[in-house]
Amino acid sequence: MSRDADSIESLTERSKRALHRAGTTVNQFGGGDPPGLEQEAFFHGENPRDLLIKNLVVAAKLEFATIPPYLCALWSIDDELHPAAESIREVVQEEMLHLALVSNLLVALEAPIQFRDWVPKYPAPLPGEVHAGLELQLQGFGDDALRQFMQIESPAVLPENVDRESGDPYWPEGHKIGEFYEVILALFRDLRPPLSTKNQVTGALSWRSIATLADVEWAIRTIQHQGEGAVAGPLDSGKSDLAHYYRFLELWKGKKLQFDKTDRHFYWRGKLNKPAHRKMAPVPNGGYTNVTNPIVALHLQK
Repeated sequence: MSRDADSIESLTERSKRALHRAGTTVNQFGGGDPPGLEQEAFFHGENPRDLLIKNLVVAAKLEFATIPPYLCALWSIDDELHPAAESIREVVQEEMLHLALVSNLLVALEAPIQFRDWVPKYPAPLPGEVHAGLELQLQGFGDDALRQFMQIESPAVLPENVDRESGDPYWPEGHKIGEFYEVILALFRDLRPPLSTKNQVTGALSWRSIATLADVEWAIRTIQHQGEGAVAGPLDSGKSDLAHYYRFLELWKGKKLQFDKTDRHFYWRGKLNKPAHRKMAPVPNGGYTNVTNPIVALHLQK
């Protein structure tokens, strides 16, 4: 297991125990500051600031790793204005926002940003033992790609007000992304480190700089809501804005997720046509090395 993976694994378990002792439950949307945590019990002698930075680096690698698979699926769709293409494009833009927000969290701690060292390779697992056993691949749009995307975005908690159907893809193993960020937020709350706004990216790229603990919580909740959705439902920012997991589930089912006001429940209704797309086989480890078509081989060499 890598050092990063080991640190997030041990941090997750230690923080859950520490928060339990403090009377607080770790979940993907636990609001409010938890009671003070016992430093020695929480960190077991490790430098807490270094550990926070280490796990934010894991978070940056995690967000970076999700973008190329989504882009491959988007590239393979013939009609870039098809609802499926538009939905995936919005997911990609939000993942780029997540990477920018995590980068701002690192910059706020005056930690270095090293994108060249964080470039993902495929096939590979997600960093930090998140969704343990899941291997990410680069491939074109289709059921296999959508199944992988939903496994990546699997919520820590499935809301009770969403109609569930047999066979809906979900990845039950390992820590969920929302749980991972909950641990990072708990660490920020316990440390309350000084935060610098110097060199942070703002505007359209990251919406907001990180100057206070409230900004930290806003950034982490934004990442959680956009990816997994809230415990209270599948929405992100509005009635037509679904979290990533449910966007991909719509494309998988070929149905729209609609809210019924009578019982305040979400049901799968209507039809959502899947787009025509170019075939793209999963990229093997080391790339396509046994290509016999000379034209394809020429393009791969460029």
